[in-house]
Amino acid sequence: MDDEIVINLVKTEIDKCEEQHQSWLVAGFPRTKVQALSLQRLKVIPDKFIHLSIRQSHSIQKKKQKIHDEYP
Repeated sequence: MDDEIVINLVKTEIDKCEEQHQSWLVAGFPRTKVQALSLQRLKVIPDKFIHLSIRQSHSIQKKKQKIHDEYP
């Protein structure tokens, strides 16, 4: 997906949460340097980052199981 589209979608959702004084969590963003720099340019400064790491084989197995459960 184009960086600008993703950046605009994320910024819109963050703005909604901020207007309602709600906390927010963004998963899987930023994925590119352009996206990361856009946060800085937009003055969106996260106060915490969580990095989750799992083995690729485990991730693939979980995705296969989810597909199997959704489409028996």
